[in-house]
Amino acid sequence: MFVHSIASVTRTQVCEKLRKANFFSLTCDGATDFTGEELENVYVRICNNGKVEDFFLCIGSPSSTSAKYIHSHIGEMFENFDLSQRAINAFVKGYCAIRQQLEHSSHKNAKTEGLAKLMRDGQVIAFILTLKELIGHLMKLSLYLQKSEISLADAFTRVAATKTFLTNMATRDVQSVKDIVTFGTYQGRKLNFLGQKPNPRPQKLSDNVISALNSRFPQTPVVQATALAAFNNWPNKGEDSIAEFGVKEMEYLATHFKHFLSVESGDILNEWELLKVLIYERFGDALEIYSAEAVRIWIREFLPSD
Repeated sequence: MFVHSIASVTRTQVCEKLRKANFFSLTCDGATDFTGEELENVYVRICNNGKVEDFFLCIGSPSSTSAKYIHSHIGEMFENFDLSQRAINAFVKGYCAIRQQLEHSSHKNAKTEGLAKLMRDGQVIAFILTLKELIGHLMKLSLYLQKSEISLADAFTRVAATKTFLTNMATRDVQSVKDIVTFGTYQGRKLNFLGQKPNPRPQKLSDNVISALNSRFPQTPVVQATALAAFNNWPNKGEDSIAEFGVKEMEYLATHFKHFLSVESGDILNEWELLKVLIYERFGDALEIYSAEAVRIWIREFLPSD
């Protein structure tokens, strides 16, 4: 446990340096452990303020040692460390320099020529810029969902807000995409457009992301009922809505779990009303600052066990 904590702190520091670096290089070193499992050690080299540093980033086992699976493994690793947006930001920031380097080296290497061609492709640049707009909001959602103090209902509320934002975003032009479509250039460099020019409004991409969120976070009444476990969702003391707060959710839960409960639904509702009165009497003026666990401890100490 101690070693795991040290490794976690060190990895966080390395990831933070990666986010701040203007560019970095990556090296993989394959190895086989005593069980015969193929492992890949990933190292990164960064340069900050003229200082070059080398770091060990992680070790993992790809599905296969072929280039395709190692590439996928590295991509998944960067996503798990919340570094995927960093790659897009670095690409956008260094676009001119990267494109110039590829174009100057293209006559020596066919692969480099292919990459240079992609850098000149207006469709590719438009997609990357659109993706940049979307990923930022998805990363904020991801960070929020990782908080330990939120309830399941809080998480779904944030997901719903993100989906609403994406829906609204799909009706507006992404300005950077609109500019390259209008002027045919990006950062002063000419782009090539094959076929129809891209739509500045990210309707299709937004719809696909929303569809993925719906599949990943299906909403149910049971999930909605978990809002009762987070006191920031409770009405303020003295509000008229207190009387009806949680009644519908408790009725649903009593029906949903009736085969597992040995009490009548009416008794559950009575206990719920009593619990609300006790909590508001004890914590009502500052309910949001108390965690559910603190209130559970108080209830266990002061309420009769029967």
